[in-house]
Amino acid sequence: MVDAEYLGAKLRELDRCLIWTALGVKWMLGGSAKESKRAPKRTFSQVAWMDLDGTIQQSELVFFDDFNDKTRLA
Repeated sequence: MVDAEYLGAKLRELDRCLIWTALGVKWMLGGSAKESKRAPKRTFSQVAWMDLDGTIQQSELVFFDDFNDKTRLA
C-alpha cells in the first residue's frame, strides 16, 4: 500500500516513473487424459505504469504460444 499523492510527487521530483511487468503462465485444464498427458499452457506478458496524475495504465495482454521461442537471445 502506498500514498499515491506522495509517490506521484516524489516520482515527478526525481523525473522518474513507476513501471510493473507481469509474466505468467496459464495452464488449460480439462479434456480427456487420453488426449494428452501434458496440459497445454499459454504464457502471457503485460506492462503497467503510473501516469503523473497517479492513474494506472496498462498495455495489451500479450500471449505467446511458445515461450522458449519468444525468449531466446538473438
